[in-house]
Parts: sequence; C-alpha cells; structure tokens
Amino acid sequence: MAPVHVPGVLAEMLAELPHSSEYILATPTGRPIDLHNLAARAIVPQLTRCICGVMESEHQKSDHEFSRDTSLPMWRGFYSARRGIATAFADVDNALAAKSHLRHSNVSTTTAHYVKSVDVAAVRAVDKINELFDNANGSGRPN
Repeated sequence: MAPVHVPGVLAEMLAELPHSSEYILATPTGRPIDLHNLAARAIVPQLTRCICGVMESEHQKSDHEFSRDTSLPMWRGFYSARRGIATAFADVDNALAAKSHLRHSNVSTTTAHYVKSVDVAAVRAVDKINELFDNANGSGRPN
C-alpha cells in the first residue's frame, strides 16, 4: 500500500496517536475503523448543534426547543468530503494535484466527477469548520 501524503497539521495530530496499524484510522486492534460508525459517533454530532451551541444529544429542553444551527454545514457523507478535497486541491494547485491525491489514473475522471465549482456559501462553511479547530491551546483538536 502506497503512503498517503497529508497536510502538516494532520501529520502532527496523527504523530501523537499510538500506531498499532498501517491504517491512519484504526481500531485498537489495528483493523480499519468503520467510517459510517465514525460519522455517526463523531462527525454528525459535531455538525448537529443547537443555535445555543449544544450538541443535539446533550441538549435539554428546559428553556427552549432544539433548533439546529444552520451556520454549520450538513454532513453529506464521505463521498462529498472526497469531492470537497478534490475541489480544494484543484483550487489551491491544479486538477493534476487532485487526481494524484485521489489516486485516479485519469485526470478526466477527477475533473468530471470530483472537482466542483465553489460558491460563497461553501467557502463560509469551510471557514466555520476551521473555527472549530482554531483554539487557544494549540492542540489542533476541535473546541
């Protein structure tokens, strides 16, 4: 299996984790994690917050009903994340960079199915995600 090049901030976070496997995202036994489980357990709860800032699973109805914070992006799955990464690589560098990162054999596959145009709302959503990781202690973990 060929190594995967990752951004420096991610490499630093991964370096802090114990390595029991060749996989970046591994279970304690060294097997690859279930991505659907990861999304349900970690990603979706972070993106499903009330306007008061509390995750839906921890929200109490004591003083108000849960109302989703629509400034956070909706989780659309890992395929959408893959398209987003391809679009970002193509925007920052070029379509060949996106092709290589996604490990496609032909750049036309990348440009036809993965690289998308970016509107202002999408840029705002990415900025919101970045804010989740912008904290004073510098750990690189979500606030």
